[in-house]
Amino acid sequence: KATGRGQHVSVSMYEAVASLLTFNASIYYATGVSPKRRGNAHATIVPYETFEASDGWISLGVANDELWKRFCGAVERPELTDDPRFARAADRVRNRDVLVPIVKDIIRQRARDEWLPLMDAAGIPSGAIRTVGEVCESDVLKSRDMIAEMPHASAGLVKTIKNPMHLGGTPLDTYLAPPRLGEHTRGVLTDLLGYSAGEVDEMARSETI
Repeated sequence: KATGRGQHVSVSMYEAVASLLTFNASIYYATGVSPKRRGNAHATIVPYETFEASDGWISLGVANDELWKRFCGAVERPELTDDPRFARAADRVRNRDVLVPIVKDIIRQRARDEWLPLMDAAGIPSGAIRTVGEVCESDVLKSRDMIAEMPHASAGLVKTIKNPMHLGGTPLDTYLAPPRLGEHTRGVLTDLLGYSAGEVDEMARSETI
C-alpha cells in the first residue's frame, strides 16, 4: 500500500517447522549439543509442562520467580515459596525431579475448570488440553461456523473442519464429500484422458475398470 508494489513471498515447509524449535535451536547453537526429548516439559523452566487434573490435562507455564510465588499462592501451598530447593528458577530446574512430582500431586486434586480460573486470576499462563471430541464439539468452532456438513450418497451427512482462513471478500467454504469408489472414473477417462465413451464401455465390459 505504501509503495504500490508487491513482493515475492517464499515460505518452505522445512523452514516453517524448523522455526518451531525456538529455544531448542538456541540451546544447540549455544552449546553444540542436540537437546534430548523431554516430552512436554520445558528444558530450562520448571514447572513448565502438562499436568493431569482430576478430569483431564492442563498446561502450566510458571516461567519465572514471580510467577512461582503466585503459583504457590494459587494452589494454597505458600510454604513452597520459602523452600530453598525451589526459591529461584535455577533451583527449580536443578531439583526438577523433586518438584514436578509435588506439582503433579497438587494438580490432580481438582478438575481443570477449577484450576484454570485460579491460574488466570494469578496471571499464570495455563490452558486445558482438549480431546479431539472436545475440540470438535466446542462452542468456538460452532460459533465461528467452522464445521462443514457435506451430503454423501452412501454415508449420509459427512462433517469436517473448514479452512481456518477467513477472508472478508473471498468465500473459502466450498466443500464436497469424498467420492464413492469409481464415482469419477468415467469422467477422468473421457474428459481428462480423451477416451471415447465406447472405449470406456469396452474397458468396463472387460473389467479393466
